[in-house]
Amino acid sequence: MDVMLTGLVKPLYQKLIEVMNSCYYSFIEDIKVLYITIYVIFIALLSVYYWIVWKRYEDNFLDLIKKSFDLINLIPEEIKNLIVLKLNE
Repeated sequence: MDVMLTGLVKPLYQKLIEVMNSCYYSFIEDIKVLYITIYVIFIALLSVYYWIVWKRYEDNFLDLIKKSFDLINLIPEEIKNLIVLKLNE
């Protein structure tokens, strides 16, 4: 019985363990590649979002700030001084 177990079952068991380990490590490597790919795609989409959407809003904001400064410059100097005095009180 011992000869049969060590001669037949043990090599079969060892081969089975080797195949299972190689499948596991192959799966882990595939998952790592998948995670890296997902991360790169996420960074690319985030960059595209910033360049297209957020940059447009930022440009609109800067245009609005410039227009508000232009409107402030239309106010006469005496009224500006009065506003500053009232704010300081």
